[in-house]
Amino acid sequence: MSRCQASVTIGGTTKPIEVLFSTGAAVSYISEGAAAHLRLPVIIEDTPTTLKGATGEELTCRHTASIDLTLGTFQHVVDNVEVVPGSLPYLVLGSDWFRRYDPRVSWREGTFVITSDRGVKHTIETKSNFDSTTTTLHSVEAVDRI
Repeated sequence: MSRCQASVTIGGTTKPIEVLFSTGAAVSYISEGAAAHLRLPVIIEDTPTTLKGATGEELTCRHTASIDLTLGTFQHVVDNVEVVPGSLPYLVLGSDWFRRYDPRVSWREGTFVITSDRGVKHTIETKSNFDSTTTTLHSVEAVDRI
């Protein structure tokens, strides 16, 4: 899992957020606590989504969000981000994001290169996530739709 600092723009105000990149997560998600801290507008879904965490726990998600995200020089909107119970202070970009943007990954250099719809290449520098928070992250990392 890799991570980087990014920013979220809400109503013209830019706020920092840590982003984790996880191809093991089926969907992109943010915790209720992080969404509340950012004052992120959320969409109440008619039908809740049940997600399954890495340890088998079921997470009921009643909200989604669209996030205006800037990673380095790459600005884009991430739609249908699941808002999961809890207070983890980051946004996880899952395999749905990887399928949409298809970044070219260099594990040696710790970078992602994303080509925008206009053909502009953006390089995002990441850090490996091999610190003491790794154990905590794995309990919610692999999120799948049931």
